[in-house]
Amino acid sequence: MRKFIDLKQHSALEKECLKLEKEEARRRTQAFRKSNTDVKDKIEEKIPPKVYETLQKAFAKSFEIVFEKGVGIIEKTYDKEELLKNYEIDHFAIQKKGSRKEFKTLHSHAKVSGRVNMLLSTVEGTLLGILGIGMPDIVLFTGMLLKGAYETALHYGYDYDSDAERYLILLLLEGALAKEDTYVEMEKGINKILANGSLSTPTKDILQEQIVQTSNAMAADMLVMKFVQGLPLVGLVGGITNPIYYNKIIGYIQLKYRKRYLLDQRK
Repeated sequence: MRKFIDLKQHSALEKECLKLEKEEARRRTQAFRKSNTDVKDKIEEKIPPKVYETLQKAFAKSFEIVFEKGVGIIEKTYDKEELLKNYEIDHFAIQKKGSRKEFKTLHSHAKVSGRVNMLLSTVEGTLLGILGIGMPDIVLFTGMLLKGAYETALHYGYDYDSDAERYLILLLLEGALAKEDTYVEMEKGINKILANGSLSTPTKDILQEQIVQTSNAMAADMLVMKFVQGLPLVGLVGGITNPIYYNKIIGYIQLKYRKRYLLDQRK
């Protein structure tokens, strides 16, 4: 059973919540920031529509493969029980002392895992990019993203082995790439789920629908880079974008799991 901090730690908790709100505001500003997409638009015009469809299906299939068969493989890359044990130690320290130092320690452990995975994503994407391999990289990149999401969940004391948690992770993956008005709507929906405290188990159809929506978002945002990655010689350009996307997506997921943890401590 999750134990919550008592009243004497509320000051540090509220300061952490304010800090998190500032980070959310910064990301919201980035989502509304206009970037020069002229070059990207011109490249997209030359990409056959079938490429987008293939990319979308590749992401969807990758999620299905990892959810059904890849979790065991991913769990071989880290010690799940050890991560949960470390969380219990960090959470216990917050309960007993409750200063911002203890909160910082908890958050820093999640960030360390993210940096290691980003490095692995860099190596994987660059090597396949040099070889001009684009589509096969999707499965590996999707696996790296889910690995990062799973480790983040464990660092904050949440087990990912349920359809409810998979649905949330898919939603966060989509939210990380949202822009402008879509970002606002995604934020409202995600924050409402986090505020509820308990996750509802989705039906198989709803989970599948979210897989499609997340795959659509990722295919649309990464179309040019993954297309370029499949071209010999220039593929390196596409491959080295893996860590950029990984950092953006996992950074958002870490922020939301951090928020979920802080909201749980308020109850």
